[in-house]
Amino acid sequence: MPTLRFPVPFSFAFIFRALVMLLLAAHVFYMYCTARGMAESFGFRPGTTIVACLFALVMLIPLVWAVAIPEIPEAFTLHILPRRRWKQGRCRRCGYDLRGIAQAPDAPIVCPECGLEASEPEAADMWQVGARTIRRFMLINALAWVIGCAAGETWMQIDEHRFRDEAQHIIATSPRASYSRARHWPNSSATLLYQHPAHFSSTD
Repeated sequence: MPTLRFPVPFSFAFIFRALVMLLLAAHVFYMYCTARGMAESFGFRPGTTIVACLFALVMLIPLVWAVAIPEIPEAFTLHILPRRRWKQGRCRRCGYDLRGIAQAPDAPIVCPECGLEASEPEAADMWQVGARTIRRFMLINALAWVIGCAAGETWMQIDEHRFRDEAQHIIATSPRASYSRARHWPNSSATLLYQHPAHFSSTD
């Protein structure tokens, strides 16, 4: 009975780029929550949300130096590693040792392992930052920005919803004029405040 082989849907380069995108999304999440907490608003407000989103977007600009990081796996496997193998006398594709292989005069050496014709990598094969790299990095940042902002607003809404439930429970069980607590991380410096009757606010 033949062995079934299922194709791997994701390459290592794709997974690496996804991890970079998630790290950038975490950065956006933190910056969004910081701006949202400094706005001293409670509940969803379009104006506050827009300002927080723009702040998070601006805070992505200092990370422009990381434009080449998502390309590290591809640059290594398709450019750096083949050149290193060639210098060591091995096949650029599979790494098979080509030294000592008998060949006919004026006939190119062919790797017996993978069938690739041995040839020195050209200068054009050197990896460099180009338009494709920049476009991919911009796409990664756009996805990170959307995901980070959405996660940040969701996190703030959950925190405020929990505070609302806490305040209503405390006021119902032990009548008091107000109740307050610090926001959850990453806005521990900000304070959520409830004042009777049913007035919720936030202070930084």
